[in-house]
Amino acid sequence: MANLRKRIEALHEMFISEKLYIDDMILWESEFRKCILNFSFLSPKVKYEICDTVFINMHEIRLKHEEIFNEMKKRNLEVRKEMDPYFYVQDENAFCIDKSKYDDPSILKLEYATIFYKYMEFINFYERYFSRLPKAEYELERVCHYSPEFKQGLHNFLAQNKIEYLGVRNFLYRPSTKLSRLPLLLKAIFKNEGNDEFKAQYELLIDKLKQVTLKVDNLFKFYSGQFKIYRLSQSLQYVDGLQNPLALGLFQKKRALLKEGEFLIKSEIWASPIISKIYFFDHCILFCESSKGQFSTQKILLDPLFLERLLFFDINVGFNKLEGDEDKYFPLFLLETSENNLITILFEDFDVRKIYISILSDALLSIKKNYCTNLKLTKININLQNILSACQTSKFIFAEMSESMSDLESTSEQNENETDVDVITNEKLFKLKEFRCAVKEYTKKIEKHFLSSEPLFKSFTTFRSQNKILEEGSDDSDEGAIEQTSWIKKLCYGQETFSHVLNENLEDHTDDFEYIKNQEDMLIASTKNGIFKILGNDKKMIYQGITKKVLYDSQYEILMFQSGSTLCICNFNNTMNSIKPFSIKKNIGDFFYGTNTRGSFIATRNYGSSKSSLIYLFQVAKEDKKVKLDLSRKLYVGFRVYNIIFCPTKIVIACKDFEIVDMETLKTEDFLELYNPCVPMLLSMIPSSKARSVFTVDYDTFIVCFDSIGFYVDKLGRVKNTNIIFLWKSMPVDFKIYYKKLIVISKSWVDVYDITTGCVIFSEQVNGLKFVLGTHEVVLHNEKEFYKLEI
Repeated sequence: MANLRKRIEALHEMFISEKLYIDDMILWESEFRKCILNFSFLSPKVKYEICDTVFINMHEIRLKHEEIFNEMKKRNLEVRKEMDPYFYVQDENAFCIDKSKYDDPSILKLEYATIFYKYMEFINFYERYFSRLPKAEYELERVCHYSPEFKQGLHNFLAQNKIEYLGVRNFLYRPSTKLSRLPLLLKAIFKNEGNDEFKAQYELLIDKLKQVTLKVDNLFKFYSGQFKIYRLSQSLQYVDGLQNPLALGLFQKKRALLKEGEFLIKSEIWASPIISKIYFFDHCILFCESSKGQFSTQKILLDPLFLERLLFFDINVGFNKLEGDEDKYFPLFLLETSENNLITILFEDFDVRKIYISILSDALLSIKKNYCTNLKLTKININLQNILSACQTSKFIFAEMSESMSDLESTSEQNENETDVDVITNEKLFKLKEFRCAVKEYTKKIEKHFLSSEPLFKSFTTFRSQNKILEEGSDDSDEGAIEQTSWIKKLCYGQETFSHVLNENLEDHTDDFEYIKNQEDMLIASTKNGIFKILGNDKKMIYQGITKKVLYDSQYEILMFQSGSTLCICNFNNTMNSIKPFSIKKNIGDFFYGTNTRGSFIATRNYGSSKSSLIYLFQVAKEDKKVKLDLSRKLYVGFRVYNIIFCPTKIVIACKDFEIVDMETLKTEDFLELYNPCVPMLLSMIPSSKARSVFTVDYDTFIVCFDSIGFYVDKLGRVKNTNIIFLWKSMPVDFKIYYKKLIVISKSWVDVYDITTGCVIFSEQVNGLKFVLGTHEVVLHNEKEFYKLEI
């Protein structure tokens, strides 16, 4: 009998809970909506935007629960009519059953499980509500922050209804408490239900609702985390003067904020430690100024530390001395290997430091799971020093190659004392050689600071002035300046003429397979001593003098190189041991070579006095057996040009953005659709981003590479897939595509990205790398060595 009494009490509690839930939603979603719509200080558009954002789809949830409640009332009334045919309904929302007659046979027929099964689609409304709840809460707080009138109106509404003690969050999260409480109410009925059939229905319903609650809870956590990152990304700004401001990609769904906190940090930038708000993401660490409020801007104080470039350890190996009160802290050393910058986080608690080390370790291991073990960088045995540039025209084949770069260990390194570093390193996180090299480079950097007159601690003003010098000086200090023009058009036609015969008699070697093979195998390298022809083990100097860049076209057998600020060109093939260069353009900063449907072209570029650029296009053509060079176009561009890419019928000029120039009409257009909202989203944090290169994936898909980020666009310039973006780990120098891999080289690293995922699958530190130009495979060099990336 006690169970029957508890059963009717549980049914009554379920009924009352449903009634109160509907009353709360009417008060909040209906009455407060009317209150907002009556605010005279808001425009109609703003009123409806606030209502749509704050109330989401609560009216749909309310209507569905009203249907459930009406069904409950109907069943209650049917039971009461069976018990008392003359019963008169005075309050239709009351629980009309006499609870004292809990053992009445009619009451034993009452159950609510089938009602919830009948209206089970209400779950879909909850999923939508919780996916938007984080934004709703934020927008309501934001409106209250920026509109004192709205805040006062909200306070008056709560006071008039005597619910100010509950607060706003009670109503925003009311669906959450209802959904989590529903299985508990049903469980109370289930425990006291005597009908086995009803009991089975309740059990299935409880299990179903538990699964739904867990799903909705995970959904809310996901969207809450994503929206928090989104809000943070909107408030973050790089402080002026940073050396390497790179895109962070915080808008991606896969991004996760692992941990955040305020700690004391030391850096070379400051003479003494400062308090910094630190955000630990799944791919990088950000050091920001302390937060001044939920809606204030946060400045990023230091270059982001990408985990692929990070070595972290909690033992001081000797190059960072803790002074004064710093001895009472527990340091965590973060060594960034791109620029050899050291940042020390000072923790007050040993266990807190341990937690952060664990988080960093797990994040780094997760990143390195994407690495491909079959990729390796191998050294090529070519005895050549002071290499400035190198080129080839086809497949790069060398008979002798050394062991993998990752396995190379010098004798001096093997003999070093390993006592300290063995304790610190973990083979899964980073290799012993990698750690030693980073510590060695950082030590050299510190010694250089002490031996020079430069201060160790630099201000942001110093960095800013250095960046300005680099930007203005770049590599074109010996160029002649272009006179300032008054043209408004970005590009226009020039009237100069030029024509020169490069080869009077270009021989046909189609059937000479040995000649063709030698042409393909020939490597041309420019050094500080001159230009060398390398064929197998044979190495000959063909030109004496310093050259900055060298390119070769085996089809026309022409060699192009830049000597100082002069572009030289000459006839050359693998049988020749000397050249007679001819100067075709002086005062250039750089030159490019490419082929499209109109032929082969040489493009020269130099900068003007107001960051404008002058481009000369020379066309290489064959008439009978003659190879001629003619000036085709002269283009004036209102920005600095960093690269020129040749497409089938057009050329793409990489400057501040990408500009397309039609080769026939000289008509120009933006390569990217600037009205596409995704473009400013990708580049918003770094307005000074510079366009670098474009690669064709298929007829409708391209990869565009800025110096801050890379992403996919279609042929109309619209961003194609924001789930796949390329985040550089250090400032890039050059790019290359090979077998669905994007290879990026920076000042001291080579990274390989999988273009199908955007993930880094290979990363290795080698200083001063450049691509060997004109090769199909990935061949690189620095001043001392040649390397091949085996993919």
